[in-house]
Amino acid sequence: MKITIVVPVYNVEQYIGDCLASITAQTYTGGIECLLIDDCTPDGSCAIIENFIKEYNGAITFKLLHHTRNRGLSAARNTGIDAATGDYIYFLDSDDELMPNTIALLSTVLKENPYDLVIGNYQTIGTDKEYYPLLLDTGEIKTNKNIRKLYFSQQWYAMAWNKLCNLNFIRKHQLYFKEGLLNEDNLWSFQLACEAQSIYVVNENTYKYKVRESSIMGKMNPAKTANAFATITNEAYKWAEEKGYIYDKKVFNSIIHYREHALRFIFLAEPRSKSVELYMQCYKRLRIAAWWAYKNRLIGARSLIKELYNYLPKQIGYWYLSAYNHILKR
Repeated sequence: MKITIVVPVYNVEQYIGDCLASITAQTYTGGIECLLIDDCTPDGSCAIIENFIKEYNGAITFKLLHHTRNRGLSAARNTGIDAATGDYIYFLDSDDELMPNTIALLSTVLKENPYDLVIGNYQTIGTDKEYYPLLLDTGEIKTNKNIRKLYFSQQWYAMAWNKLCNLNFIRKHQLYFKEGLLNEDNLWSFQLACEAQSIYVVNENTYKYKVRESSIMGKMNPAKTANAFATITNEAYKWAEEKGYIYDKKVFNSIIHYREHALRFIFLAEPRSKSVELYMQCYKRLRIAAWWAYKNRLIGARSLIKELYNYLPKQIGYWYLSAYNHILKR
C-alpha cells in the first residue's frame, strides 16, 4: 500500500530540515512518496529541500512541486491531492514532525479494512495551551451517524494533519480545501465528518505539533478571524444544504458553533471590519434553517426563539456602540 505525504512549504527554513528527517525515519516499508509543495516561499526553504533530495538515497520518493504565485495553505494541500499517486494521503505541516512509527502504526489496520480515514493522537510542543485532544479510544467507528455524532461533540480534532485518508474517498467526495480561507481545517473536517462512513482511531501520539508565534495561528487577527468563521458558517451551511445534511441536529448545531466563533471575534475586531456583513449573511441563512429545524422537530420552541432573536440585537447594539466610540477617538 502506497502512502502520499503532502507537505506545504512556506517560510520554514528553520524547521523543514527536521520535518524531512522525520519523514526519512519512517519504519513503514510499504512505499511512501512525499510531495513538497512550494507556495512561492521567499526564504531558503526550497534550497534546503533541493539539497536534501539530491543527497537522499533511500526508498522514499521525494518531489518538489512549485506554485507560480503564493496561493496559501489550502491551495498547496489541493495541489498535493491532485498530484498524489498513493492509496492514502497524509497531510504534514512543514514546521511539524512525525514519530518514527507514524505511517506504520496508522496503516496497519488498513491491511484488513479500507477505512475512509485513520486518525492518531498528537503531542504539542512549544506551548502550555491546551488544544483539542483526541478523546476516542483505539478502535473502529462505523456508520456516518456515529462519526458525525462524535465529531460534532468534539471527540476528535478538526486539524487536517495526522489523518491518513483514503485518496479515492477524498477525490470522490471532492474534499478539497477552500482557498484563501483562514482556519480552513474547520470547514474541511466538517465536510469530512459528514461524508465518512468508517474511521479507525489509534490513540497513540503519531504527530509532533510545534506551536510557534510566527505561524498563521500565532498571528491571529480578530477581524480576519471573524471574517474566516463567518465565511466558514456560510460555506458549511450551503454545503450541508446541498448535500442534505442541514437538518441533522448535530450538523445544524455545529454550524451555529462556527457562527458563535464569528460573533466572538467580531466583538474583538475594529468597527470598520467587514465581518459584520458576513455575520449578517450567515445569521439570515441560519434563521431560515432554524425554522426548518423547528418544523422537523430538530430543535424546540425555546431554541427557535433563541436562534431568531437572541444574538442579532446584541450584535447590532455592540456594533453601533463600537462605531460611536471609534468616531469619538478620531
